[in-house]
Amino acid sequence: MHATTRTWTSLYYRTHAWFETIPLSMQAILTLPISSTRSAPPHQFPLILYTCRSDMFAAIMHHTTSILLLESKPPVSQSTSSLKSQTWHAVQICGVCLANNATWSHDPTVLAELIYAGRFISYHEQRKEVLRSLYLLVKESGLRMGEAVDDMVATWKLDSGFDT
Repeated sequence: MHATTRTWTSLYYRTHAWFETIPLSMQAILTLPISSTRSAPPHQFPLILYTCRSDMFAAIMHHTTSILLLESKPPVSQSTSSLKSQTWHAVQICGVCLANNATWSHDPTVLAELIYAGRFISYHEQRKEVLRSLYLLVKESGLRMGEAVDDMVATWKLDSGFDT
């Protein structure tokens, strides 16, 4: 058990350290928290802008990796209160995907990430925004992912009686 905990802790903190030390050229050019994003309609996610597709994907993959690691977190004896939650990482993924809505973001990976992250979103208004954006991205991209979106909504309905 101790070896598993050590391995998990090492992986989690190395993942975090990698993202904290990426070159300046790969970092977001703008990051605004939810509370400072003033626009119509009001957006329920942080605004995280990238100028390059690969940089955007690196950020998405970092947050996805963090969620996957948190899903498999072993019981630990030390305090892990400094760890961000799965929901926090999911909100970041949605913020990146929704803010970078250039044509190159209409990619199956972006749609899959929104669907994956969406299952961790619990705030009703955020769910509605994810859903609106997903339906628009599916329509604009022509990708056949409507069934996956419907499955995510069905999960929300089971969890909390979500009503679109």
